[in-house]
Amino acid sequence: MAARLGAREIGGGLDGHLVSSARVARLLADGAPARTVRIATDGRRVPEIAADMVRASGWATADGERSMG
Repeated sequence: MAARLGAREIGGGLDGHLVSSARVARLLADGAPARTVRIATDGRRVPEIAADMVRASGWATADGERSMG
């Protein structure tokens, strides 16, 4: 997390972003329902992430066909 935020943060705001990001991560870990899907994004391209999101949502099957359910 620190490396990702550090790569995009310009100026002196990194420490605040690290604290905020850690707080939100804890909230999500503690409060998200067990059925919550987490999709890894580090080092991945947007189309790959989007395809995983569509599959996880049930909007399409693994072969890319649209789900009617």
